[in-house]
Amino acid sequence: MLTRISFLFLFIFFGFQTVFAQTPEVIVGWNMQGVSGNTPSAQAQFMVQGINTTESGLLTRGSGLVPQSLSNCFRASNWSLSPDPKDAILDSTFFEFTISPAPGYILNITEVNMTIRQTQTGPQFYELVSSTDNFQTEVFHGTVGNLPSSASTPVFFQSNPLSNVNSQVRFRLYGFAASSSAGRSQIQNDAASTNAPYDLAIKGYLDQDSTVVILCPSANFSGPGSICLGEPVSFNDQSTTPQGTNIINYMWSFGDGNNSTGQNPTHTFFQPGTFDVKLVVTNDDFCNDTIVNQVTVGSQLNVVFDPIPSTFCENDAEINLTADPPGGVFSVQLRKTQEPKFQEDQDPRK
Repeated sequence: MLTRISFLFLFIFFGFQTVFAQTPEVIVGWNMQGVSGNTPSAQAQFMVQGINTTESGLLTRGSGLVPQSLSNCFRASNWSLSPDPKDAILDSTFFEFTISPAPGYILNITEVNMTIRQTQTGPQFYELVSSTDNFQTEVFHGTVGNLPSSASTPVFFQSNPLSNVNSQVRFRLYGFAASSSAGRSQIQNDAASTNAPYDLAIKGYLDQDSTVVILCPSANFSGPGSICLGEPVSFNDQSTTPQGTNIINYMWSFGDGNNSTGQNPTHTFFQPGTFDVKLVVTNDDFCNDTIVNQVTVGSQLNVVFDPIPSTFCENDAEINLTADPPGGVFSVQLRKTQEPKFQEDQDPRK
């Protein structure tokens, strides 16, 4: 739940304790020079190395606000008329700005500074919250109240740092207690402001993330489930690895004492049975993954013919074939090697 505390700007500016020995620096900064007040969104003009520029530094409005045209600012009307900040949440009357550190970086945020201008009937109070606790409580101490109208006013929000932020953070500046829905408020460009050259700035420190994230591959391959003894068989690698990494090693074990380091090896089994074929892949993060598939190798099929008579009559002879081992599948093709010879008035069966 949002809470509201009114205080003087002098207290905001001087009444804080320095958390770090070094001076906070701008992590992300917006300059409203050249921005149209009714633009759907405004991109930051400055982001230090390590901020993900595809997702960061975006200034937008809540769905309850109505964009208003004016040069060199980011502007809106229809601010919440209620003096209760909880109603501002329901009314979605806020400016939102988003930042996100790139992988390998963490943010320590100490303050948010902005230059605000509003009309006389604009919001009387503002409150800054963040997505770190789903916009439930003020992350930055205090509520700004009774801003002078028609003048650019530097506003400073400070707190204990938001530390070790390694994912996207969204800030919302809620405005409420407006005396008219036509009242306007904007983040205004002002080269003379103490915030210059940025009209909205998030300050703190950007550090390398000491947490090491290892990206691992996923092993996979294709091949027949059953083959004949002595038949060469090919195994095809189908492994994947996360973007930005490469597979650098393949280790195959065929279960018969033989191995291979090729990506798509060919192997011949010389013993019948069921074998565990194992593939281990390793990427350049030195993370590995293993997969095991079984292959059944059938015994060699021997076909034994019963003694075949040297002569027999057409449709009057049997040839017996026996498979070893039993249960094998085979085919037989008989072909005529010479024309049959008959003696006149002589039965060849006699």
